[in-house]
Amino acid sequence: VWIFELLNALGQFAISHAVVSSTVHRDLESYPMLSGYYTGLCFHLGTIALGAFVIGCLKLLAACMSFILNQTGTSSVQGAVAQVLCCCCVCTVLCIERVLSMVNDLVYTDVALRSCGYLDAADNVVRVAASNPVTYAAIKSSATVMRVVGVTIIAGCGTFLSYQVQSSTALHKQLDLVFENASTMLVTSNILGTTIAAGLICFYVALAFMMVFYQTTYSLMYCMLLLGPASADAQNTEMQTRFQPEDKL
Repeated sequence: VWIFELLNALGQFAISHAVVSSTVHRDLESYPMLSGYYTGLCFHLGTIALGAFVIGCLKLLAACMSFILNQTGTSSVQGAVAQVLCCCCVCTVLCIERVLSMVNDLVYTDVALRSCGYLDAADNVVRVAASNPVTYAAIKSSATVMRVVGVTIIAGCGTFLSYQVQSSTALHKQLDLVFENASTMLVTSNILGTTIAAGLICFYVALAFMMVFYQTTYSLMYCMLLLGPASADAQNTEMQTRFQPEDKL
């Protein structure tokens, strides 16, 4: 669980680092994602590992409490009381885990922006979000809706196209006109099973694509909330002034 969360957190940091480098620092790198992975592994691995460890422990704790809750009987008063207590603990742990998961989306952006520790970044994220609750809620809800719609459209269209490719006789005839006996490669004994498999592949591809979109939107929002338009314009002017002599040369 920890390794899985570590890889997930490293991916989030790489996306956040690419966004921060291109929008704030104006570093036009050839391979921004590779640079983000390199920076995360070499300079911020401890911070990323700490965040992954916290989330992983909370998920394991919630799973253990859910198992205990399912094993608790209600035949006696003690069993009913234990079940109520376990249910409260599970809800509390799940709430904490979800809150930290939402904070983690911005923590790694703050780490890439200010090169600070995990706790310092988490504290800064909470303060920035609390000072701009309306903007934070609006952008988060919009990004969540776009993520759901994007996954639905990509997965649905991919599944539909897969079914059409396998079942459409007219399409098979057109393929045979272009490539000889090409339609024989699409023949299958179970169209439904192949369509379901293709749908699952399309779903996970869409999930990965929209996760990048979601993290990019979050990172841009955080840079906007933290720096503000005035700070961004001042930094752009400073960068242009700094590189102006080189351009003239």
